[in-house]
Amino acid sequence: MGGPGHGAGGQAPIKETPTQFQPTKTQMKLDKGDIIGAVRVWGQQIKGETTARFEQTYIESRQSAEDTLTRENIPLEYRILVRKYFDAIGPATMAKKNAE
Repeated sequence: MGGPGHGAGGQAPIKETPTQFQPTKTQMKLDKGDIIGAVRVWGQQIKGETTARFEQTYIESRQSAEDTLTRENIPLEYRILVRKYFDAIGPATMAKKNAE
């Protein structure tokens, strides 16, 4: 390797520069377009209307996850993530998001 580089190596002077925030919105039109992402799920896909209520399915799924967290040796940080996930998709959170 050669000698020292051209940079100042952390010795460059620090100079304040004027900055500001401009709260603006861009006019845009949502339209049909290319699919840029997809998620695949395992299992048989059933066409038709759902008959299960979201709240009941949510309660059963959350309870199943809690049972697994209690039974299995799962690291604490993963347990926290699972609980945050169920908090984020819960009926109360979804109702609040739909009201906004």
